[in-house]
Amino acid sequence: MALADLSQLYYTFLEAFSDYSIDMSLGQKAFERRMLNKLSIEWPLSVGAFSGDKMVGFIVHTSNNYQNERHAYNGGTGVIPEYRGLNLTEHMYGRAIRQMQEQGIQKCVLEVIDTNSNATKAYQKVGFQKKRILRCYKLVRSIVAATNHTERYSVETLDTRGLEALPNLTIPSFMDTWAQLTRNSAHEKMLRIYDQDDTLKGYAIFQPDNGRIARLWVRDKDRRNGIGRSLLSTIAGKCPNKSLTVINVDENDQAAHQFLIACGFENQINQWEMILEIH
Repeated sequence: MALADLSQLYYTFLEAFSDYSIDMSLGQKAFERRMLNKLSIEWPLSVGAFSGDKMVGFIVHTSNNYQNERHAYNGGTGVIPEYRGLNLTEHMYGRAIRQMQEQGIQKCVLEVIDTNSNATKAYQKVGFQKKRILRCYKLVRSIVAATNHTERYSVETLDTRGLEALPNLTIPSFMDTWAQLTRNSAHEKMLRIYDQDDTLKGYAIFQPDNGRIARLWVRDKDRRNGIGRSLLSTIAGKCPNKSLTVINVDENDQAAHQFLIACGFENQINQWEMILEIH
């Protein structure tokens, strides 16, 4: 695929996900920002299936460093309803894998909803293997923040300098790695909380446009003291009329799960992270 296919990709995306279990409808500008900025699509690694001049299927990829190896990342696979059952995903991956091999990519990673057995089987036929379960959360009630804190807050556009030195609780998914977040820095905000000595007590990274929270961290000695709630409450105020979401949290992170549930989030879906070895 090429940049010239972006408009057709949008309409195929809408048609392919018209009967999906999750509402995937997006305006065209939001879709283009997602593809070009958040995903940072790499056209040579992305594949379209056509019937005549009509795009009937697609796989979009980007690539970046992930867990110390260069990975391609599947940012979306779609086939319009009347062309399903023809093994298009397997055929498109045959083409994409050749492109990955030429570029020296070592692995390909994707996420798929754990109840989507048809998609999971299609990826397994290509050679993907299940690696871990990632939980996805949505805020379903108002956050009540503590009011007795005197910390200093700052909210600014994501500053890409020194990000690697910031702590994090668990291994992030591909799209929440520092390498990937910096590609979308113009649309990401960083909220920091400092104590009276200007020591960092906690931080969060979020997108005001859609309420998506990519990172949330509080230092050990300040946990269970309302700092995390204050971060979430501040983010909610910066994202009016948006539902806050936290996606792709490792299922083994029980502390994060308990915290998010206590704050009013609901674990609505889970995803398999799947990996394909590129030989």
